[in-house]
Amino acid sequence: MAEAEAAIRHLTSARSEVGPVGTTLQAPVRIVDAQGRVVIELSGDGDGGYLHLCDTEGHFRVTLGAGPDGGWVDVIQAGEERLAVTLIADEDGGRIELTRKEGCYFVDGVRYYPAEGETV
Repeated sequence: MAEAEAAIRHLTSARSEVGPVGTTLQAPVRIVDAQGRVVIELSGDGDGGYLHLCDTEGHFRVTLGAGPDGGWVDVIQAGEERLAVTLIADEDGGRIELTRKEGCYFVDGVRYYPAEGETV
């Protein structure tokens, strides 16, 4: 945690504008560990912002996103480079998607629904 705080202090002193309401950084912002590997990345596009947590190789493993329709959390499976768990809140409400090698399963309350064409 101390490394992350030091990185944030360095970033704010090196690439910031200090105004009447606080500090502004321009995305993307990358926080690296002592070896220079990215551990956290803040980014965005025209639809919203993203917070990515990375593994020791710099691959995104957890992403928190926000857009015009809501927000989500993605957990990416190591080695497979695919989504394993997604938690979504959008105009339809909330849902959880669990992805296994066999397919994608949607969780709705206490009922489980396989993706189209998949069997449980």
